[in-house]
Amino acid sequence: MKPGFDDRVFSSVKNTMTARVYPNQPRSAMISIPPLPVTPEKSEEENVNLLGWDGATPLHLAACSSEIDKETSDMKHPLEPHRKPSVLQILLKTPKIKINMRDNQLRTPLHHAIMRNHIAIIDELMNAGAKIDVPDVQGATPVHYAYRFGQGKEMFQRFPLDSSSFKLKTLDNKTPLEMAVEYGHTDVVIEYLGRTDSPANPSLGLRVLIEAIRRRQEDIVSYLVPRTKLDSYLLHMVCRQTHGHELISNNIISHELITKNTMNEINTDGYTALMIAVKYGQVECVDKLINHQYCDKDVLEKRSLDFNRTVLHICAEFKSYHITDLLLQKAKKIALDLAPVDVMGNTPLHVCVQKDNQYMSDRLLSDRDMVVTVSSIPQGTSSRKTENEDKISKMLKIKNNNGLTAFHEAIESGHNEIVLQMLKKVIDRVQLIEEPDQQLRTSLHMAAFKGNSVLLKEFLQYEVNVHACDVNDHTPLHEAARWSDSDEKENDHRNECIDLLIQKGAKINALNIRRESPLHVACRYGSSSLVKSLMKHGADILLTNIQNYNCLEGHYDPIIHTIDDDVTHYAFAVTDIINSQLIAQLYGFIILLDFTKCVQNIDVKFIFIINSRTSDD
Repeated sequence: MKPGFDDRVFSSVKNTMTARVYPNQPRSAMISIPPLPVTPEKSEEENVNLLGWDGATPLHLAACSSEIDKETSDMKHPLEPHRKPSVLQILLKTPKIKINMRDNQLRTPLHHAIMRNHIAIIDELMNAGAKIDVPDVQGATPVHYAYRFGQGKEMFQRFPLDSSSFKLKTLDNKTPLEMAVEYGHTDVVIEYLGRTDSPANPSLGLRVLIEAIRRRQEDIVSYLVPRTKLDSYLLHMVCRQTHGHELISNNIISHELITKNTMNEINTDGYTALMIAVKYGQVECVDKLINHQYCDKDVLEKRSLDFNRTVLHICAEFKSYHITDLLLQKAKKIALDLAPVDVMGNTPLHVCVQKDNQYMSDRLLSDRDMVVTVSSIPQGTSSRKTENEDKISKMLKIKNNNGLTAFHEAIESGHNEIVLQMLKKVIDRVQLIEEPDQQLRTSLHMAAFKGNSVLLKEFLQYEVNVHACDVNDHTPLHEAARWSDSDEKENDHRNECIDLLIQKGAKINALNIRRESPLHVACRYGSSSLVKSLMKHGADILLTNIQNYNCLEGHYDPIIHTIDDDVTHYAFAVTDIINSQLIAQLYGFIILLDFTKCVQNIDVKFIFIINSRTSDD
């Protein structure tokens, strides 16, 4: 609803009532409307409802004019009984005038008069039969406009609140009373709610109270809270507002808002009021609630209905230094378990890692006196649990439903700072690095798979097992030899990862469950640079896999690219064919190939390349 038209005038053209508004016209250029005959001609009657700018009729324009409002008001003055009628009065006496006609925004002339507080025009329109229940494009009636734009009792007396007015609702379901709350007409609201004849609708006061909380109308809230049944998650509503802490700090309001029931209540979204305050980052609200007498262990252990999360999980997801400090101080005070698991098996530490919440991760791992429930730690040999194990190590061994610890999650997410932070917190770092997931992959496997040379270099500083095998007998070197098609950044440091692993004694020709070496893997993924790196370290290209294929058979393109990269350093030339054997020189090694098998399994293109190399020599 946009205001405008104030102090605007009309021009009369050829004695018709068609008019237009010129919003940018200077006051000095305004033209007074000439007086019109009391009895209009027939042509004028026919044109009185013509549409002009923005779908407005002459009556709309008259309702917007401050000058006409003044003229109409002066007519009521006892000292000027013979004053000529105003344009508005002339229009209203026209037989064919449509008083409730709506413009492009579906506003009637009464809407426009109320917007500008033209009381005299409002009286004339209502006496002429203007309807007060006609909605505009947003569903707002003139009654809604009165409690939005009204500036005093003069307006509100003309549109009194009664039971019928509560049937009038906007598209967003607001009544005129809620509109009065929204626009700060506190006296009107309190006066109405205090009347004995106000509607006995139990939800009315609550709706008004909720609107008052949203609009920061503390006087209305203070009036209503002691009189309203608070059974609709009102504390949740307060904790969502940026000014909610002001309401909670009000002694009258807080006494009614914060009770044992409201603190433990879970709303339709599945959250407690404390969870809502944490989620929306309302530090002051969290402070007030945390330090309240009703905030006990039961409140902090409440679970959300969606993912079965506690307030600690929510804090880990929605980062806030101050809220983190408040919660962890309270948790320590009441000996709260810091490692509860949600529906995915994630602890708050898992969520910290997933959201890269370094601050809360560090805080969780800084207290060796923390409470960690033993039942949340998986049993069995894979967890390596000991009786004298420190609680930080216990927390870092808890695995989610994907079989990953928080340490594993940090590696896979590439959050190097959190990984290094965790390493510093534990006593037995080798044990942390070698802790396997459900696929028996260690942290070395994960770092190598991601091509993360920074973490791999850090892990290899300790006496870790570089020959560790997962369920498919893949070693970390196999993982380093995989070329990633989804993330090119993961490939930038794979050669460095290969060098680091081999320097620490990784077996260059280690075989997985399919009897594939790292070179097989590199050839299958089509990476000539990784093939070159492995061959520099003496990878055997003749090792055969479970299908009896060597690295040349079926995956020869990376080998050819490797040779083509630098023919001066790496010669591949056929030197002789004797007794069905192909003798070749590759990287300074004499290699025997079963020529018959090569012919059967190697593409003609490869044979042609070999022959062309041979003929050149």
